[in-house]
Amino acid sequence: QEALHGDLGGGSFRSLMENFAIAHVDHIIASLDEWAADELVTSSDPVDAAKGKWLLRYEPKGVVFLMGAWNFQLSLIMGPLMDIIAAGNCCVIKPSELAPHQAVVLERLIHKYLDPSAFRVVQGEIPETTALLKMPWAHIMYTG
Repeated sequence: QEALHGDLGGGSFRSLMENFAIAHVDHIIASLDEWAADELVTSSDPVDAAKGKWLLRYEPKGVVFLMGAWNFQLSLIMGPLMDIIAAGNCCVIKPSELAPHQAVVLERLIHKYLDPSAFRVVQGEIPETTALLKMPWAHIMYTG
């Protein structure tokens, strides 16, 4: 809450809006087994159907680059990050330099609770972001 207030001001209602992530985590945990399960694919073509059973198996994309927006940085990073983790991907996170208090909190918590070989936070401004965008990512996520 202090980091939110330090970057954006506002009252306690704003921090409540940013804390929607708890419900999102509960939804992910409740749904993860279903999302990760193989799906049986059926064909309406009798020739294809006779060839046997077909399965659809979801696999991670790889390393995702996640860029944070300044105005709702916590929710716009943590929400997609939970989806990235649930999908089995690694992630490099670049918080917005326009909300430095939240960026520091995000970096500290992510590096404390997530495996640093799979999840990294990179701080910086335009030159660092430009360099990161030149890298070959499996997917880039940004809302802003």
